[in-house]
Amino acid sequence: MKNLLTGGIIFNNIKQAQTEFANLGILTRTNFPSNEFSLYCGGGLLELVVCPTSVNQLIQIVNIIKKNSLDYLVIGACGNTLIKDTGFSGVTIMTQYLKGISHRNNTLYAGAGDKLNILSKKAMSCGLSGFEPLTGIPASVGGACVMNAGAFGTEMSQLIKDITYIDFFDSRLKKTFAGNLPFKYRHTNGFFDDKIITSVSFKLTSDDTSKIKARCISALETRKLTQPSKPSLGCVFKKAKGISAGYYIEKAGLKGFRIGGAQISQMHANFIVNTGNGNASNYIRLVEISENQVLEKFNIKLEREIIVKG
Repeated sequence: MKNLLTGGIIFNNIKQAQTEFANLGILTRTNFPSNEFSLYCGGGLLELVVCPTSVNQLIQIVNIIKKNSLDYLVIGACGNTLIKDTGFSGVTIMTQYLKGISHRNNTLYAGAGDKLNILSKKAMSCGLSGFEPLTGIPASVGGACVMNAGAFGTEMSQLIKDITYIDFFDSRLKKTFAGNLPFKYRHTNGFFDDKIITSVSFKLTSDDTSKIKARCISALETRKLTQPSKPSLGCVFKKAKGISAGYYIEKAGLKGFRIGGAQISQMHANFIVNTGNGNASNYIRLVEISENQVLEKFNIKLEREIIVKG
């Protein structure tokens, strides 16, 4: 009875929040299939999605979520987040409309919802260097900062000047400089767990546009030759002992192993790809098998880079 009552309260709170969002003119969607935008092309329904178009709307959303005691999830490009097939019950905040790229001198500014690849192209057109190794990463600016995305020896933490965010605790807009952030390899030590990034500024260096373009093309070509093109969430696991997790997964005999429509990539074993009809459960099972086999054969506990919600 307690669980039924709790479920009823949560449902009523969701409906109340939905009404409040609509009254404020905030774009909402209900029972939104995550497989329609997930880069893996799989996953369950999102109960209530809100899409703020301004910082003020985002603050209003945060206040409504808190008032109704609802769970929430923040999604950018959904490039490393997987929604379980059972879906997510709560409010999903999509930052895709929090955009705005500009530059002044050697500083490049972007909204949390801007795509990293678009930002890289903008930097190139402005003769600003730094983003070349990150060209082609299918992530939003906000998500890339939270996970400290990186490639070919360059990480977001090396480029960030400052980050502006909403603090969920007091609903206030705040700014912090990169030096104050606990950047680690592919994470920020939970700093943004109760915060929502709204915008970021990057400190870059001037260079010849043709040279920047050549480095961007080189990064894209290397990515094309070494990473699968089928739908995926990118690297599943972080490096282990300085070595790609794909090495251990391949040595465990799992390269090409398949469950349903999900497959450990034959090109790079640290990628799980959707071969056409893969769901979240297929993906998660392959993650678990990889973890178990690598632990059993090499006594190495793989650490996930992807995030599973639901």
